[in-house]
Amino acid sequence: MHYLVEKASIKNLDEILSLFKNTIEKTCSKDYNESQISAWTSSINNIEKWRKRIDNQYFIVVKENNKIVGFGSLEKNYVDLLFVDFNYLRKGIASLIFEDLKSEASKNGFFKLTAFASKTALPFFKSKGFSIIRENKAMINEVEITNFEMSQ
Repeated sequence: MHYLVEKASIKNLDEILSLFKNTIEKTCSKDYNESQISAWTSSINNIEKWRKRIDNQYFIVVKENNKIVGFGSLEKNYVDLLFVDFNYLRKGIASLIFEDLKSEASKNGFFKLTAFASKTALPFFKSKGFSIIRENKAMINEVEITNFEMSQ
């Protein structure tokens, strides 16, 4: 498989949001209930927040045959987003995104990354050398969602 990594742009937004929502709905149901998934995916409605992420963060997309199959974003040393299309899991795309984000962070003088990982993403981040700092209870639309503050 040949994957193209490129900087995200606003024109990618609809595809990014669709991937985000579909992947959470398809891959996180064993770790989160329906109301938690609904609250989590509701963030796609805050278009301005997503636009700011694309404009202000180091935000990349991974494409195969011109289709976005994953994306990730970095703010200084914080991995804000890292998502892979549920149809493309276990093909090395998350690692490709992670290595690109890590490289960008180190270019900017950040050698220790942090993230808030979902229960579903926890094994991936552990495999990349992250340790749990603390369990976190995030509130989204009055729904509590557990994630983990992690550091490498």
